[in-house]
Amino acid sequence: MIKGAIFDVDGTLLDSMEIWEDAGVRYLRRIGVEPEKDLSEILYPMTMTEGAEYVKERYRLTFALDEIVQGVHLIAASVSLAREESISIDRSEVVSPDHTWQDTP
Repeated sequence: MIKGAIFDVDGTLLDSMEIWEDAGVRYLRRIGVEPEKDLSEILYPMTMTEGAEYVKERYRLTFALDEIVQGVHLIAASVSLAREESISIDRSEVVSPDHTWQDTP
């Protein structure tokens, strides 16, 4: 009897790569920091933790690493939701208690 199953549909049924391509850039802009021009390329080969360590050190962020990772996940989730549902998100509803979101152009 099968008790459970694991499905990995990313890359087959779902394509989330473009959501993650600029998540670090979006995150920094949301907290009021202008990212370097090639940040996405710098972060591409890194894990989430490595990327959080990089932006924390490079941009002298005071957030804990897990807060940075959570903030990037919130950005990716809001972008994913907006794309999947083709709606505009009220970003005031997508917040972290430790981050101040700012709308960017």
